[in-house]
Amino acid sequence: MADFREEFIELSGAKLHLISGGKGPHLLLLHGAGGNPGWLKFHELLAAQFQLLLPTHPGFGHSSRPEWLDTMGDMVDFYLDFLDRFEFTQLSVAGFSMGGWLAAEIAATCPERISRLVLVDAVGLRVEDAPVADIFLLTPAELQALAFHNISQIEERERLFPAHPTPEQLEVSENSQIMAQLLCWKPYMHNPKLVHRLRRVKAPTLIVWGRQDRLVPLAHGEAYCKAINGARLRVIERCGHAPQLERPAELAEMLKEFVGASAA
Repeated sequence: MADFREEFIELSGAKLHLISGGKGPHLLLLHGAGGNPGWLKFHELLAAQFQLLLPTHPGFGHSSRPEWLDTMGDMVDFYLDFLDRFEFTQLSVAGFSMGGWLAAEIAATCPERISRLVLVDAVGLRVEDAPVADIFLLTPAELQALAFHNISQIEERERLFPAHPTPEQLEVSENSQIMAQLLCWKPYMHNPKLVHRLRRVKAPTLIVWGRQDRLVPLAHGEAYCKAINGARLRVIERCGHAPQLERPAELAEMLKEFVGASAA
């Protein structure tokens, strides 16, 4: 098992929870609205080839939120500070769901600093006749039914979705839900201007989608592919909204091939 570490760093008024591990070129992974899941089998599969950075966004989980940060635009500014803090002139970024939206916004804001971009079942766009399910109105059981093709294929399911969560786990989950609502409620899970801003993305872009994603339909992946010049779309069969959980080996191989090419 690869070594990884957890730490807190002070940055732009936030106390940021950061998990890091692996060896090789850096790869920044941006989590979705559910919060940082911690070190997964998926990360283990990537750690032999990449030095992974897994921050918990401000306001989510154990990371504090500075008073000035309450929009997705603010979150983009925060991550520009993150790039400056670690002196990254260029960096590969992969984002998952809401984290994919964030990654796309960063790549459109500072295209010269993103070397490779991967969007996995990303929200961020409004697509006619393909609405994003309202995650804030769903029960946990309803959410899981829409998010996963087959939850039994998730090896970490008992850790990630405990039947009897501890008070600390409940608090972390509640923090993430409150922050996600602050960022994503109005307009719901998209930026109306993003589709126009995506013309600024210069990084080679890979878009990955689970065929059976019933939270964010495949039409959103097709819309991202159309809006980003030269983007490629790959679809994973027998998979829902979270390939990193349901099909970790398949997704890891895609990232190794695509992101690894930039370091070759």
